[in-house]
Amino acid sequence: MKLDSKKISSIDGKKFQIGIVFSEYNSSIGNLLLKNCLDTLKDHNVQPNNINIVKVPGALETPLIAAKMARSKKYDAIIALGVVLKGETYHFDLVCDQTYSGLMQVSLEYDLPVIFGILGANTKSQAVKRANTKGLNKGKEYAETALQMAKITTKT
Repeated sequence: MKLDSKKISSIDGKKFQIGIVFSEYNSSIGNLLLKNCLDTLKDHNVQPNNINIVKVPGALETPLIAAKMARSKKYDAIIALGVVLKGETYHFDLVCDQTYSGLMQVSLEYDLPVIFGILGANTKSQAVKRANTKGLNKGKEYAETALQMAKITTKT
């Protein structure tokens, strides 16, 4: 996905409340996503005290916490961040599919942008590249998507 950089650069997130659900599984890569996401939010003036991060064990736990955040009505957008690496079993597909479905359900049920920032990759090196390459920085992209959706869906 390529976002319109002019639209994004004009967004001032000073009044936005952002929730982040962070899956700690594969956190060595996930921390890159989180850092780049936070840097981007701060670049757009989202105040540090307006960002709430809740850490969960794995990707499958993100929809429950996203739902709790959404239910609180405190947030303009929620970002679910994490990394799922493909193994030799069907587990990868189940985790990705069910996490996506759960987060989409939260978004639609609560009429709130819930950004699917669960990076699925075939290999660790592929995930690192997608998480932290200048031209392909998924953490930044997830934050920019949240900002754009927050602007579209709120009157802030």
